[in-house]
Amino acid sequence: MKNKKLMLALCCMCFIATKAFSQVIPERVKAGVVERGIEQREIQRALEKDTLPLIEMEPLPEQMNLSGEKKIAVNKFLFEGNTIFSSKYLLQLLADYRGESVSLQMLKNACQEITNAYKKKGFFLARAYLPEQEIKDGVFRIEIIEGNLGTVSVEGSQHYTQEFIRSHFSAGPKNIVNYDYLLKSLLILNEYRDLNVKAQFQKGSQPYTVDVVLKVQDKMPLHALTDYNNFGSKYVSRHRAGVMAEYTNFLIDGGKFSARAVTGFPINNLFFGKTAYNVPVNRFGTKAEISYMYSDFNVQKEYRELDAGGISKVYGLGFTHPLVRTRVTSADVNMGFDYKTIRDYLIGDISSRDDLRIFKLGLDYNHKDVYNGRNYFSFLSSCGVADILDGSPHDNPLASRSGAGGDFIKSNFEFARFQQLKWGAYIVLRSSLQVASDVLPVSEQFSIGGPDSVRGFSQSEYLGDSGHLLSLELRFSPPFLAEKNIPFTNKKTKEHLQLVAFMDYGKAFLRNPMADESKDYEISGAGIGARVKFTPDFSLRVDLGYPVSGKNESNDSDPIVYIQSINKF
Repeated sequence: MKNKKLMLALCCMCFIATKAFSQVIPERVKAGVVERGIEQREIQRALEKDTLPLIEMEPLPEQMNLSGEKKIAVNKFLFEGNTIFSSKYLLQLLADYRGESVSLQMLKNACQEITNAYKKKGFFLARAYLPEQEIKDGVFRIEIIEGNLGTVSVEGSQHYTQEFIRSHFSAGPKNIVNYDYLLKSLLILNEYRDLNVKAQFQKGSQPYTVDVVLKVQDKMPLHALTDYNNFGSKYVSRHRAGVMAEYTNFLIDGGKFSARAVTGFPINNLFFGKTAYNVPVNRFGTKAEISYMYSDFNVQKEYRELDAGGISKVYGLGFTHPLVRTRVTSADVNMGFDYKTIRDYLIGDISSRDDLRIFKLGLDYNHKDVYNGRNYFSFLSSCGVADILDGSPHDNPLASRSGAGGDFIKSNFEFARFQQLKWGAYIVLRSSLQVASDVLPVSEQFSIGGPDSVRGFSQSEYLGDSGHLLSLELRFSPPFLAEKNIPFTNKKTKEHLQLVAFMDYGKAFLRNPMADESKDYEISGAGIGARVKFTPDFSLRVDLGYPVSGKNESNDSDPIVYIQSINKF
């Protein structure tokens, strides 16, 4: 009897093992890929704030008086107060006036040329003028007020210290107020979520100086949101709910702590958690961030009996620094390091293991042009290094993809164009590209399919070592309703309701495809949708995506309806 039970148990184990190896777990439901439906990277509009300073100019001293059209010969100019431009440069600037007989108006024009030269360099407070003087031998004295900074004071701050705000303010070279330096300082300060700073100029306590008053409006730096979406797949929690909390002035001024948790349905099918702490490093806008991400999921449907699932742990360290800040342009350089531990499981044992140590370097750029549009561009280069910090070797026998290892190089490019049209409508053009020099672990592959990729397909329907994506989207309010007010409010319809029409295309390439794989996968989709903003804090997104070309292997029915709601507190 015991022998029969033993034989039966062995047969069952053999059956399960045979079935496990005959049913290869799709890469779209492996660890490192599932998280992409949770960590969405949408290119968003930069938050624009009115940070132009209010300027109260100090009146110029009395200028010399030349009555009527009397003209005097100019033999020489003398300059006083100039430190930004040399006297030699200013003499060259006024070369046309020397040796000529000039009127008062012509002399004023000469002073204006000097003033304009300062303004072109950003010294918008600088003024050149002719003081009262006695003219001898055709020698004219021109005095220049360059706009030296006096005192800097802070008014209105409640949650941020005055020292923190004042430390970010930069006047310019030689302590002379420069518009570019001033604006960059204000824009960097205003990037802190709950901080709004404006600069007001007043007469300085010292002659020919300006004092600056930084007017501050700050809010309670605590925020939270809840969200729901159905961006998952039939294999891993199609329906998901999440919560996020953020404290934007934690421990130190400007320190931002955030925590996010997402769970699937049923709850034990999926869990995702991430915490991050971002701190300012210096007054020039450099920031450092440490983060930790954890996810754990089980694969369902026909793979459930195989006890398939995955666990990901990612420790991150990163730095960002603002290269450019103007009213229309911003550019940031960023670098970082990721320590990734990724495991896939099958029948209780590890089926793949990726220990990745990745160095990253990138650039983010956006620019608002004169055509009522904004361009976004980002570049990120990722370099995986093998055999460091217990990382995967070059040839990893347990890699999530055959031929992959711990060393690789890949580059990602993203571009988006937001073009505003009439009646509050606009066009969104998005494209992304990944180029890789090696066979990549699954977590580093380029994916196509999903609500922020090719709609009409499930999240990460296909993956490849390289790939590209192109999306065109039209957002508009119904023309006959766009300018009409919503009943019982003074809000226009275009501010709360937008209809969407879109077309998406993606293609992924594999460097060394397996026998049952294609060397590339190409899909496209199209559809319609809506964006509804019920209140400033509650929004709804609905998209109906139809697959136009390519096989939708992981979806039972066409089309796919994507739903997302966000409620902020």
